[in-house]
Amino acid sequence: MKPTIEDLMKVLAENIEGIELDKITPETNIKDLDGWNSMNALLIMALMETEFDTSVKVDQLKNCNSIKELYSFI
Repeated sequence: MKPTIEDLMKVLAENIEGIELDKITPETNIKDLDGWNSMNALLIMALMETEFDTSVKVDQLKNCNSIKELYSFI
């Protein structure tokens, strides 16, 4: 069964400092969140691989404007 966007948001909130589940929506731009940095980008790439068995390349993540767009890779 395919994970939901809520599953993705929960994984992000549980693993990335500065992301709180009750303060994000599918339209949230993760790069605009407080504390966003390149380490978080690498962590998201690793989480996508381990949690959702999906590879996201640096350029793909760089061009994501929302959690909804990130979810489209799952």
